[in-house]
Amino acid sequence: NWLTKRYVQTWFFLDVVSTMPWEAFFEIFTNQATDDSNDSGGGQTTLLRVVKLGKLARVLRLLRFAKINTLLKRFQSSGMMPASMYQLKFGMAALRMFVVFGFLSHWLACIWGYLGDLGQDAVEPYDLAICTMGGPCEPGLEGSPWKKRYGLDNEDGITQYTAAVQYTAALMTGGEPVMNPGSPIERVYTICIMISSVFISSVVVGEILLIMNRQAEMNMAFDELMQQSREFMLARKIPTNLQVRVFRYLESTQKTERGPNASNRAFISHLSEWLQVELIDTMNRVHVCRHPFFREITDDQVIRRICLEAAPMTYGAGDCVVEVGQPAKSMYFLVRGKLHVDVNEEGRGGLYLKPPCWIGDKCIFVDTLRTNTVRAVTSTETLMLEKTSVAALICDFPEVQVVYDRFRNEILSNGMNMLRCTICHDIGHTEETCPVRAEELTRSLRSTKRSNSALGVARSSVFNLLGV
Repeated sequence: NWLTKRYVQTWFFLDVVSTMPWEAFFEIFTNQATDDSNDSGGGQTTLLRVVKLGKLARVLRLLRFAKINTLLKRFQSSGMMPASMYQLKFGMAALRMFVVFGFLSHWLACIWGYLGDLGQDAVEPYDLAICTMGGPCEPGLEGSPWKKRYGLDNEDGITQYTAAVQYTAALMTGGEPVMNPGSPIERVYTICIMISSVFISSVVVGEILLIMNRQAEMNMAFDELMQQSREFMLARKIPTNLQVRVFRYLESTQKTERGPNASNRAFISHLSEWLQVELIDTMNRVHVCRHPFFREITDDQVIRRICLEAAPMTYGAGDCVVEVGQPAKSMYFLVRGKLHVDVNEEGRGGLYLKPPCWIGDKCIFVDTLRTNTVRAVTSTETLMLEKTSVAALICDFPEVQVVYDRFRNEILSNGMNMLRCTICHDIGHTEETCPVRAEELTRSLRSTKRSNSALGVARSSVFNLLGV
């Protein structure tokens, strides 16, 4: 019911006007009125004008293009088109400007062509030899309709159409028109176009100027920030490699805030409190519930609180996420980006981690130190869950204490076996996201393709031997 009411209030009238067969209605009307108008020439002229008006009504089908803007917004909101890219916004605004001016010029040219046919059904065209070169065939400001006045009734329909489009486009864009109106109705129509073109040009062109000004302001603010940081670090004699990392982080932050980056969560603060809770819970639950400990917690309220306690952290390329030898007080879920585990003194490490995975979960159950240094290879987003948050959760929900104690005792007795993957016996991921399993699946798919290709070759060989 709501959709029906909404459709009737918005797009129903436009769809009816644009899909109605107006030409057929005018043809039926003229057929019924033919018998009454055969006796007088004026009646015939009136019928011809009505027929032309019916043909002109076909232009109403162009109203369907009013839905283009709505459809583009739907594509952007669905993720099929990047919605926040500056080039896309500027390009779509420019395309919208050309489309609006193009179709309005076409529509107005059709009406202008209809006005050029009024009152000249039985009038002979002028001889072009007596016409002014590039000008009218009649002296003065008042005269015949523009087709007769400028001798265009001697030309074909394409020439007349292009001349009408050139005239209306000049009025819409503020250019110099190639002809002047010669009757009161043409002057009134021209005045209406000139007045309405001011509003249309302001709206369409103003959108492009707004995008360009906003982009210029953001670029200016970023340039000032970069210059300030450069002067500060040069005055303090900061090492060059650290300066490069600072500049790289500032650039990645700017891309996150301005570009179509999936790590930009700035919009969440503009939502209501309950919508923020639901959105954060939905996003973080996918990563948190992959861990064996949180997977065994069945209370939805507990999981929601854990998801709200997990804080998003962003790291630039080369930033240190955890450092070897430091007390471990939190675990990290890798959401986006790529991490590298440095080799420690025992020779362990040298791994690259991709989402979905986690690091540092042992500290949630026992006190420990970081065994490896982990750095961000690219711009990386993680969810940080502190040990104190889990401890406070256990105090508020005693039923979680049973699961927590079982995991803690197992880790104290058998090490990290309880948290290891059953396929590769490594930590930080589940069986569903195990890299060994993914490699085996890839290898099996490749072998299947090779066997299918070999079977196809064998079949073709048999067919060749049999002469098929």
